[in-house]
Amino acid sequence: MDTSWPTYREGYLPLEDHGLIGDGRGCALVGRDGTVSFMCVPRFDSPPLFCALLDRHRGGSFRLAPDRLQDCGQHYVPDTGVLVTEMRADTGTVQVTDAFALEPGAHLEEDVPAGTGRLVRHARVIHGTVDLKMLIEPRGSAEIRRDAAGWRLSCPRQELELLLRSSRPPPAPRNT
Repeated sequence: MDTSWPTYREGYLPLEDHGLIGDGRGCALVGRDGTVSFMCVPRFDSPPLFCALLDRHRGGSFRLAPDRLQDCGQHYVPDTGVLVTEMRADTGTVQVTDAFALEPGAHLEEDVPAGTGRLVRHARVIHGTVDLKMLIEPRGSAEIRRDAAGWRLSCPRQELELLLRSSRPPPAPRNT
């Protein structure tokens, strides 16, 4: 995997610096900088939950990246739609693995609903220590509340709920 400093153009990460993940019904674009900058769920024609790729000020995004990012790169796990983003900071390296959950036994090549609309993000420090920054700003308004399993974001505009869980309690997401 080639890694380099992410280059932004007028505040936007270029499209070629994104990976595409999906579940046959919905999709997301994940930047090399650890940002989900576009996501439509539960279907491709649903209003985007995140669309900072089109409007970085009001579009919303979900960023999971190390503090003081130095360089980054992406690759897919062979023969899958699972995307791995590797980001290096001055103190260590983290891998963020992104995928959409599928119905048990689902095959995307079949003409049947396979997707669940669930984005799964897994962060793992592979070298040193890394302070991760997490920023969740859904497009439009969102209500954020503590849940037994983590944080729950209700997005009435998209008629969608997100549940954020981690092995360590995450800080409260910013209310937008």
